[in-house]
Amino acid sequence: MSRSLAALLLVLAPAGPAAAYPDGPPWEAAEDVAGCTACHSDGGPLVGDSALRIVGLPQRVTPGERHRFHVRLTDPGMRRAGYLLALRAERGAAGTLAACDDRSEALAAKARSTAAGSGVEGGGGVDWCLAWQAPEAIAGTIRIILWANAANGDDSPFGDRIYRLESSIAPAAER
Repeated sequence: MSRSLAALLLVLAPAGPAAAYPDGPPWEAAEDVAGCTACHSDGGPLVGDSALRIVGLPQRVTPGERHRFHVRLTDPGMRRAGYLLALRAERGAAGTLAACDDRSEALAAKARSTAAGSGVEGGGGVDWCLAWQAPEAIAGTIRIILWANAANGDDSPFGDRIYRLESSIAPAAER
């Protein structure tokens, strides 16, 4: 093997999943059992860890209500960060999500961070803002599936910490 070919392979090898999905993780990964760990493969996700939180969503929701909320990830070791979120009803998507700024993007009842939203604030924290329009009819509990990546910044699938949070929102009691 020539030296130039070997050098090229060394340069391209670390690109990994970051290069595989330059526009962010695939939307369907939010509801996949493997989620972010399908590509970031150092181990299973940290489930229920207080480092990943949703702030501002109610425990009960009235049909059609609009709520502004935040996804927060705190991990002192991360150099970059990202998230993937899905809101599911018994029969499909649960309402509509919208990004508050260019740090996130939304598609129906799913949202994810963008390249602009991967920067980490001082102290190893990051905050993404979203708005949610609840569905006009709510039949049953709304399931929240959230994945987050506290990345070490080397653009490889190794050394990142993956967090997973599952929660739910109940319909408001009828009067």
